[in-house]
Amino acid sequence: MKENRSYLQQMARQLQGLDDDLDKLKAKAEKAKTGNTAAVQRQIDEVQAKKHTLDEEIKQLQEAGDESWDDVKMGMEKSWQEVMDTFSKISSNLN
Repeated sequence: MKENRSYLQQMARQLQGLDDDLDKLKAKAEKAKTGNTAAVQRQIDEVQAKKHTLDEEIKQLQEAGDESWDDVKMGMEKSWQEVMDTFSKISSNLN
């Protein structure tokens, strides 16, 4: 159970860091004024939507029993990877 609590704390920190990184990315996108501004904004919106999903999955993990923990955790890790992939795409589009 201690391992589960530690995982939840780690994910909460990562999500908070993602909020900060998104704010920086938005500012960078506004300054960049590239020709693909609309595409970048769609990707930022996509990351924010996925982050909302991750917030919900954290709540599910907090409520999950031992029997469902691994399934919920696996879904959360998949969502996290999708967020990171999209975030990387945005960053590369701005460079």
